[in-house]
Amino acid sequence: MLSSKFRKIILILISICNLSLLAYTDNECLGSSYNVTIKHKGQPFGLAENILTVEKDVCILKVSHQQLKFLNKSWMIDVCREPVHIKGTKGAVEIIKKTNGCSSRSTDEFCGKFKTLRTLIEDDGLIFAEGNKENIESDHGKVYCSYQLLNAYLDRDFVFSSSRKYADVLNAKKKEVEVEVEQESKPIAPRPVMEGDSSPEPTPSAPVEPSESSDENNRDDQKLDPQTTTF
Repeated sequence: MLSSKFRKIILILISICNLSLLAYTDNECLGSSYNVTIKHKGQPFGLAENILTVEKDVCILKVSHQQLKFLNKSWMIDVCREPVHIKGTKGAVEIIKKTNGCSSRSTDEFCGKFKTLRTLIEDDGLIFAEGNKENIESDHGKVYCSYQLLNAYLDRDFVFSSSRKYADVLNAKKKEVEVEVEQESKPIAPRPVMEGDSSPEPTPSAPVEPSESSDENNRDDQKLDPQTTTF
């Protein structure tokens, strides 16, 4: 009979093996096509229904969100197309191109749209989708695959190609380093020394005041001066 601890270890190893078998590759995620809809009760008072829909056809992702009947948003993103941009497809087509990197302090239109899109996928998709995120056949796996592709394309400017092989692109994380530059007073540079000039720069000396003894010696010299003495 196997001990309870040994059984637990075997179950853990089996679950790890199953997860590794279910985990999709970068190309499996990119090359997949699916349509997934996630619904959950939202505000106010849980009476309204929040609906997130993701339609994926290889490189093209269409994300739509409905909150109440009159708050609808939809976007289309082609992760294989340059330049990096988002298409707003609610009403007239609106194209928002990326011009600068996005951070928590960004205020431009592209970064605002991207932040809204990512927040909706996180709050109404990843949190409520059923299944295992490593299994691309589950609702959770489909939403997570879309989430990773959008982060790589919109946040890290990675443009995919359906004909290339990729590895560890989706799991890479953007390195954001914010450097605060502090202005400091610079010390005055010393006087440059020219070639052949080995002597240091002379420093001004204080004037020497004549002493009383030197005045008396001058008077004695004048008395003995033969040009001024008469016999």
